[in-house]
Amino acid sequence: EKLEIKIDRLFKKFQTEDLFIETEETANLLYFVRLLLQNQEPILIVGPEGCGKTKTLFHYLQKQSADKYITNLINLSGHVN
Repeated sequence: EKLEIKIDRLFKKFQTEDLFIETEETANLLYFVRLLLQNQEPILIVGPEGCGKTKTLFHYLQKQSADKYITNLINLSGHVN
């Protein structure tokens, strides 16, 4: 019962949208994001819906200086009429 209470307290501090679990795919994407940004190259990330494109990029940008990067999110979807 004590362990259950501690886990409940831990999860109350975090919201699921704040969690980032690095996988092999996101690690690869982060590598190329770092490489492209260090060389001041533009980035276009393409992939199926829900694969983690936005989450991975925002995870990277949140760790960077706000003075260095301006984030502009444009969501494009094939579902728009």
